[in-house]
Amino acid sequence: MFLPKDKKGVEVVFVWIFVVIAGAVIIAFFVSFAFRHAETSTAVTDIRYLDTISSIITTFATSLEADKTINLPTKVEVLFHCDGILMESGGREYNRQIPNHIIFGTERLADDKILLWTVPWRLPYTITNLIYTSSPHVKYFLIYDSASRNFVNELASEIPSRFLTEPMDVRSLNIENIDKDSELRQYYKNKFVFFTTPQKVDEIKNMKTDSSIVQIGKDNYGDITFYEETEKTSKYIGNELIYGAIFTDDYDTYTCLLEKTMNKHSQITSLYAEKARLLLIKSVAQCSYSQIKSTLDREKTLAQTLNIPELYKNSQLLIEENRLLDNQDCSLIF
Repeated sequence: MFLPKDKKGVEVVFVWIFVVIAGAVIIAFFVSFAFRHAETSTAVTDIRYLDTISSIITTFATSLEADKTINLPTKVEVLFHCDGILMESGGREYNRQIPNHIIFGTERLADDKILLWTVPWRLPYTITNLIYTSSPHVKYFLIYDSASRNFVNELASEIPSRFLTEPMDVRSLNIENIDKDSELRQYYKNKFVFFTTPQKVDEIKNMKTDSSIVQIGKDNYGDITFYEETEKTSKYIGNELIYGAIFTDDYDTYTCLLEKTMNKHSQITSLYAEKARLLLIKSVAQCSYSQIKSTLDREKTLAQTLNIPELYKNSQLLIEENRLLDNQDCSLIF
């Protein structure tokens, strides 16, 4: 190898070495900056989508029995949980609390469209608006037997058509065909809702398409069983909470939302109990405000303790006692 023998030649070599190293450092810096900038831009965009979705849901919650589709400029992945929504971006989680609203939704929503539906929840008076959310690529099979067919068909008729629900006779349940159809139509999740004894549970759990199973009663109140690693049972009262169990994936989230609905019920009932107390002070003897106030106090306690069977019976009694006030020409409580 040729080596320069004079001092000037050595200086030239060191200059070129310095130039190469400095150039590499500068290039590495700009490449790193570009990647960080791209990651930051993506995260900022995702957070903007998250804020947009949160804002739309908050506004939508005040609608009465409305349904709509949120169109997003790109596909996003949003996770719904008991207290709000969450998005993962750049290895970090971004959470938006929606504490004053109750949202029943599929846990993982990966789409450029979000389906929304809101229904007033009454027990027996209006408590709040419940919100249901899903994706055009999640399908719900409402499976019935001869005893539950009419109930399921009626239930399905109330769900907006933009939600993919299909009533199905349990005798027609063909998991292989459903799995093939899901792949063809690019559904990323199936939900099997049994209003009868669940069938083909192992086949469903082994589907290529992600799937979940829940069993629901067909009465005014009852049990809901989520088939996860183990069977876990919660409660429902009224069709509104049946819809909640249909659109919620797991036991923990549903049970948390059930507790939120009952807490809200307790708060609203306290207001009606106070109204009854004030009317009792000013009322004439024939008005049965003392009686209905006692029933309202019991309603509040039953909601707080999640005593669903007694809560249903008590709410029916409230309807009768409120009607009695009307017959007595007294101001109604609700």
